[in-house]
Amino acid sequence: MQRLEKACIQIVEKLSSPRLNPDEKAEPQKKPAARQEKLLPMYHQVAIQIADLHDTPGRMEEMSFITAYLWEDDKAMVERLTEQIREDSIDNTVFDNIHCLQREHVLQVRSLIQDNPQVAMDSIVHITQHMTPSQRSEVSRILANMDT
Repeated sequence: MQRLEKACIQIVEKLSSPRLNPDEKAEPQKKPAARQEKLLPMYHQVAIQIADLHDTPGRMEEMSFITAYLWEDDKAMVERLTEQIREDSIDNTVFDNIHCLQREHVLQVRSLIQDNPQVAMDSIVHITQHMTPSQRSEVSRILANMDT
């Protein structure tokens, strides 16, 4: 701060002046600390922002430190990795954790739908818009049989 902030620079120059007597130095000696205390939150914020911007994936890829791997079909990749995990060991901890996370997400969705019935309707409409006609007719048949 003493190098960059004009008020701090002026205070330091005033304190280093040989013409000041010890009584006159006592007052300005408190000013740099007070000024730095006032500016510290702003400097801290700027430092955090610079650090956050420094190592973002986009920036790292731009600087050729990393290469982005984008799969066209994420679901297929997850299924492939899941199959590899299953092949390695029947009692695989990673597979158990994935299973627990999937169950947790289902419970969260169920809770969301119970608390907000409109979300359920919106979701059903969205899902059916992305189905083939044969899939929609199958869903209609299943829903019709649920009432009986």
